[in-house]
Amino acid sequence: MKEENKINNTTKRYEGVNVKFGVNDAGEAVAIKLDRSTRPNIRIHGGSGSGKTVLLKTIIGNLNAEYGNSDIDIFMIDASIGGGYRDYVAPKGGEWKIRFYNYANPMVASCMDVFDYLTAMAEYRVKSLSLYGVEDIESWNEMFPEQFRSVVIIIDEYQRFFGTSSEKSFCNMVNTIASVGYDVDMHIIMASQSDKGTKIGLNETARDSFELNICLKCYDELTSTSTVGVPDAMNLKIGEGFFVQRDSREPVHFKVNPEDEVKNTIVINNMAIVMSDEERAAMQEMMKQMVASSKFVGDETVEDK
Repeated sequence: MKEENKINNTTKRYEGVNVKFGVNDAGEAVAIKLDRSTRPNIRIHGGSGSGKTVLLKTIIGNLNAEYGNSDIDIFMIDASIGGGYRDYVAPKGGEWKIRFYNYANPMVASCMDVFDYLTAMAEYRVKSLSLYGVEDIESWNEMFPEQFRSVVIIIDEYQRFFGTSSEKSFCNMVNTIASVGYDVDMHIIMASQSDKGTKIGLNETARDSFELNICLKCYDELTSTSTVGVPDAMNLKIGEGFFVQRDSREPVHFKVNPEDEVKNTIVINNMAIVMSDEERAAMQEMMKQMVASSKFVGDETVEDK
């Protein structure tokens, strides 16, 4: 069994979230650990049919295999049209391991509820740490019975939220988690065909919050260059990509896991059920309570008065 080829990274305060996303040219697994020593988020770009859905399924399958349902909450928000995540739906009454939201139309009001809920969750964690003078999530979980689990939010085709009624809620969520995610153990993995719209909708902190940038095969030099610093992603085969870690100028070639292996992981683990009306109502009520006791922290600076 080959050893995992981890990206150069150090863990300081807690274990963080280990994200495995493919194999390098030597056949070794490549991964990155998101923790307090890193920026909190990952960005993925690639043209239609390049393998983004397969890559996200690979990431989700690996997270589930490593952490199960005890250490992590994964929110899957799908704004794509292809319905590539239908395998995640478990039989009625089955146990879910991913909180899954599938919105082919990002203008649906309930999609905004999810973004607002996740923003409020981050704010609630920030306020809880501040109120009790606790430095980080690890210390909180050692001191208090209310445990804050790692949260990974995975969004497919995030670009579709720009220019819709969901845009404000989406940007608030990304801006907030970009600002405080490394402190409250919340992370976003967002994928789309390009970064069109991000310079308008997201603040500077959010645009600089990506510890890892990944580009699969794309069809224009601008997307490749803006993501990994070189135009070479245009020449990739389907299922191949380049990744660049922050502060690195050297893109590294890798391959996405085969889709059939990812599907087997998902089916065997019976991972998810679609959110019911009762779950949505409970989520909205919890969101209202969180918002009532918190304030928005997604601006560039937040000062207590």
